[in-house]
Amino acid sequence: MKTRLSKTLVGLIIVGGIFFVSCDISRKKGENSDKENSNQVINSDTYLSIRDPDTALVVFLYRNYKNFDYENQIEEYGRWRLEKAKLLPLFKNLFEREANYEDVVSLIELNLVKYIDSSRLKVESDYVNYHEISNSKEYDYLTEAKDTFLCKLYFKMIADSKVSKNEKEKLRRHINYCQ
Repeated sequence: MKTRLSKTLVGLIIVGGIFFVSCDISRKKGENSDKENSNQVINSDTYLSIRDPDTALVVFLYRNYKNFDYENQIEEYGRWRLEKAKLLPLFKNLFEREANYEDVVSLIELNLVKYIDSSRLKVESDYVNYHEISNSKEYDYLTEAKDTFLCKLYFKMIADSKVSKNEKEKLRRHINYCQ
């Protein structure tokens, strides 16, 4: 009985926190002009106070959809790309009633395309400049996402005499999904 009661209380606290975040965003939206909202960046206290990383991420994306910054949002957009099937229903649940919901989702998707393109450019630049790609976050995200861009680059690098044997071995471990 005591365990059941504590689980119920924890559930109510989580639901209350999500409701609070949603209400807070709606309230702030009404108080600020659209121009002010476009410059709003989530502060770290809010991000940490949410405690649930999935909710924190969707709130972050909602608040910052107009402020795409590749260098500072690599992890957020990487997670969004890899876990979108899990995160999109939560995003929809929290923000679907907002008047600009469709526009926000469209812009986040556009930012995701920019993120993927920037990641590919960074990995290719690492290859051209350093003949090594396996030591970057971008490489890790593209590999985890099984991005087909890497397949062409793998084969090119394995054939390149300037690429170290160690790097070629690392690439061979991930080449399986290309075939």
